[in-house]
Amino acid sequence: MTRRRAPRCRAIWIASAAAAVGAIAIVVVMANRVTANLGDESLPPRLEIGKLQQDFGRVQAGEVVDAAFSVRNRGGRRLILSETNGTCRCIKAGRPQVIVPPGATVTLPARLDTENLGGSLRLEIHYRTNDPTRPELTLVVLAAIERRGR
Repeated sequence: MTRRRAPRCRAIWIASAAAAVGAIAIVVVMANRVTANLGDESLPPRLEIGKLQQDFGRVQAGEVVDAAFSVRNRGGRRLILSETNGTCRCIKAGRPQVIVPPGATVTLPARLDTENLGGSLRLEIHYRTNDPTRPELTLVVLAAIERRGR
């Protein structure tokens, strides 16, 4: 009897192994589709950003607040962002130039110093990029500055 069952067990084992290999192949193909563009140097950089605006709401005059903008490069070559200017000297980008390798994500910091400011503010930081579909990037910081004692 054990000889009769052995071929069935072997067939079940072979079928299970084939199913497992097939499942692994599907996962590999799907992963390759997701990352197909990453590392392909024939493809240009592709900027992807989570949010373009940070709203701090009400801020007391004299406070310093920090914003963070997450940037990802979905292209095949390195993404270069160069700060060109801002709308006010009161807001500073953390780094004047940022290089993002293919597939990587970096954080662009921005610091707002509210000393000598008041009222509702809409401040911008401008970057030039080497992404052919998005040669310029504008980040916006909003705040309502309240003077002390009001």
